[in-house]
Amino acid sequence: MLVATNAEKLAAVEASLRAINPSVQVLSVAANIADAQSVADLFAKVKTNFGHADILVNSAGVNAGGGAIHDEDPDKWWQNFVCPLSNPRPSPLPRQKRNKPLY
Repeated sequence: MLVATNAEKLAAVEASLRAINPSVQVLSVAANIADAQSVADLFAKVKTNFGHADILVNSAGVNAGGGAIHDEDPDKWWQNFVCPLSNPRPSPLPRQKRNKPLY
């Protein structure tokens, strides 16, 4: 499962994965993880298509500056860094129990 905000870029990544292995099972979903409803809809799609999620890799981030890190204003860089780490929304994932799927 691939998740990002840009559906066009997701489609390109999915196509490149299928070019490597045409039999790979891929579901691409455009979602905004900063939006609780978007995340809930995302996990509903996980449940519908796969039954559950075994692993979640959250590598989301923000780069509002758009430039090279050494050219960034330090305060803006820090805000970009802490934003994904300090999101006050509760996790959409239930607390994981040993040997149970995430969702």
